[in-house]
Amino acid sequence: MTQARPEPIPREPVPQELIGGRNLLIGTRFVRSIGQGLMAVAFTLQLHALGWSAAAIGTLLAAALGGGVVLTGLSGPLSDRFGRRALLVGFEVAHAITAVLAAWHPSVAVLALAAFVGQYGRGANGVAGPFGPVEQSWLAALGGQEEGGQTFSVNAAMGFLGMGIGSLLAMLPAGWDIAAQGQFLVVAAGAVISALLLLPIPDPELPALPAAPSAEVHRENRMLAKLALANALQGAGIGLSGPLLAYWFAVRFGATPEEIGPVMAASFVATAGITFLTGNLAARFGLVRTVVASRVLGLLMLLALPFSPNFLVAAALYLARSLFNRGTVGARSAFTMGLVRAERRGFAASVNAISVQVPRALGPILAGILFDTGAFALPFLIAAALQGGYIFVFGLGFRDQPAARTG
Repeated sequence: MTQARPEPIPREPVPQELIGGRNLLIGTRFVRSIGQGLMAVAFTLQLHALGWSAAAIGTLLAAALGGGVVLTGLSGPLSDRFGRRALLVGFEVAHAITAVLAAWHPSVAVLALAAFVGQYGRGANGVAGPFGPVEQSWLAALGGQEEGGQTFSVNAAMGFLGMGIGSLLAMLPAGWDIAAQGQFLVVAAGAVISALLLLPIPDPELPALPAAPSAEVHRENRMLAKLALANALQGAGIGLSGPLLAYWFAVRFGATPEEIGPVMAASFVATAGITFLTGNLAARFGLVRTVVASRVLGLLMLLALPFSPNFLVAAALYLARSLFNRGTVGARSAFTMGLVRAERRGFAASVNAISVQVPRALGPILAGILFDTGAFALPFLIAAALQGGYIFVFGLGFRDQPAARTG
């Protein structure tokens, strides 16, 4: 006899006020990501035009990422304790100020400060820089966790869509005096708009809950430790193959910003479309299976990328790899939020972010040194080996993990 399936547990409807706030928070990510998409293409090319070597560019990006790790580690736990709105608004204001300074006086010190605050060159996909964990926990507090990965997938998709639009803006006329100043002002305007959008969003307080049993805390910590190990491998691979990609296109194939911009824009827009679907795919086939399958395909694209005979083939491989690698980012965010209880979501988001950022910060230095020696394929091959390690650890470590919790 076939056993009847248990009825799903009914969920309380999310209040309209929280839904409206959630939509505003997603809208903020879209606006912010336009400037990030612009800088993902333009920033390293601007530094190259100013005469910076690949090693110097990589060192600046690595230092900026390393500094962001400290803020990332603080931001999530602080949001758990003191709330989220003030932290994110403060970030947007600082972002606007540093972008204006970079447009006005692009000295080494100012560019370093702007890179640190804005995390330029990292391809941040709309995340609020080192305050990304705050955004993630806020989205969950606004009812995003009640819908599993769907809300987080929409949030990620809007970030990718904005990044695509911003990448097209990199096709402004070449030259530091006009184009670069205008590009930083676009970033500053987006930060100001984002800050204004954040102000009316409700910031629900966490209810006072009894302390969890030590066994529960240990279980959560074990899950986060496994996630951190997998993320460390992923982050090291991203650092080698991501931040200097626009520079690699320019040096390896002589591609111009007018050629690179549309490629990156297409990758972000196409990824946005895929990301809308991944919440449903993860719900049907399981998040771990979905992530592993997509990452295996992305790994194959990464292995082929450095051996591309021309820019057109390289662009096509990059586009395909972006779809497979980035398409599950929203579902993975929901998965991370579901590993812990509600009062530890900011902490979990910080662990998730830091475990990627620390090893990623070292990647641009090594990639820049290798590029300066003419080793244009080696960084991608090392990155592929690290990505393979991520697939193995994530797939093995979470193969029995149930669906992310919603409470």
